[in-house]
Amino acid sequence: MNWILSALGLKPVSEPLVWLQRRETWAGDLKANLIRVSALFVFGVNEMFIFYFLKGVSASFHRSSLLLVAIWFGAAVAHQMALKNHWLPRSGSVLMVACDVFLLTRLILAGGGLGSSLVGVYFLIVALSALRLNPKFVLVSTGLCVWGYLAVLGSSPRPIGDIAPLSVRATITVLCLLFQGAILSHGIGRVMDLMKKSQTGSSNV
Repeated sequence: MNWILSALGLKPVSEPLVWLQRRETWAGDLKANLIRVSALFVFGVNEMFIFYFLKGVSASFHRSSLLLVAIWFGAAVAHQMALKNHWLPRSGSVLMVACDVFLLTRLILAGGGLGSSLVGVYFLIVALSALRLNPKFVLVSTGLCVWGYLAVLGSSPRPIGDIAPLSVRATITVLCLLFQGAILSHGIGRVMDLMKKSQTGSSNV
């Protein structure tokens, strides 16, 4: 069991590093949220350009996507204000990521399910979680993204005929999400371990 915790970067952190980790988690949250807000703004502008000028999406998807993005953008702005004013507990970051996954899943389903290129955003959510410098947060974000992808998989229409290609693609996607989360979590754990050793070495000098 210890080697699993070590591999996932879940070893106990010394008290001084706990405070450093909490501070970096807060700072990373601010950075991740700015990226979130920017990405939503760019997506909204791109969606309107595609709909009005390229006629590349249906009116129903256009309305649904803009409504979801508006809700998402509002939640991100509220989260930014809460972070700057320290209104939320540390669990507030998890709630925001859960909101990300839920709204992204709804957006993907509105756009046709597994055929949507937005499926790749699940990987971006996991990658952004690493900015918090918290292995547990990375693993929770990974679990939420896997849940979101499986929800898309379960709600998407099944192809007629052989479903083996779909099963293989779904399996690879889930495994890649899990491995990405595990690798990022391990990397953060290694950084914290090196900082702990550096701190111990400095105190012995």
